[in-house]
Amino acid sequence: MDRLIREMSYLFTKQRFLELQETAKDIAIVHSDFPECFGLIADAIAEFVEDTPDDEWREHERILMHYVAMRVLTLWGNGDKVTDVQWAHHGWFGTAEKGETIQ
Repeated sequence: MDRLIREMSYLFTKQRFLELQETAKDIAIVHSDFPECFGLIADAIAEFVEDTPDDEWREHERILMHYVAMRVLTLWGNGDKVTDVQWAHHGWFGTAEKGETIQ
């Protein structure tokens, strides 16, 4: 999940990526104790991205935030520390660590 989020990060400016990640993390943690948390998280993310122009960027932001929220729920649920995923510079086009190619 970290690798996917990191690869998606290059679609956004660093500031916007960090804002989306922080907001998704907050949304996931706030709603994590509710039985219907997935629906509440989806609604909160949709409400947050309403201010984004209705084009492909809104959908990209929504998808990224869902991935971040699911990662947070996994870490939080396992009792692990919730850490941020590092933003990838726009010049990074998906070459993985140790020379692997991204599938």
